[in-house]
Amino acid sequence: MNFSGYRLAPAAFFAGTLRELSPEIPTFGPIGPDTVLNWLPVFIFAFLGFVLHGLFARAVTSIKVIYFTLLYSRIMHGEALDPDIRADLEGYLDLDEKEFSSAEAPT
Repeated sequence: MNFSGYRLAPAAFFAGTLRELSPEIPTFGPIGPDTVLNWLPVFIFAFLGFVLHGLFARAVTSIKVIYFTLLYSRIMHGEALDPDIRADLEGYLDLDEKEFSSAEAPT
């Protein structure tokens, strides 16, 4: 496939053919000296990487906040908790499935 005559993205992102960047580009599969280099896909993947990193970081922070809130509740206010709630809370903190009174064990 030779895309040297096609412009798939705006001209502002067009960097020319690989031959213009370096005259000694070998042909490797569909990529050769007449392959058009365009920066738009690189910018799109970088942007998507930043967005996914932000979403993943927020999810991790949310999980940590929930866990440490449960831990604080158990340490500081353990005697004020209902015994059933205390058992659930200890099960969540120990990550022990058999102590979850409200959750069913997976089959």
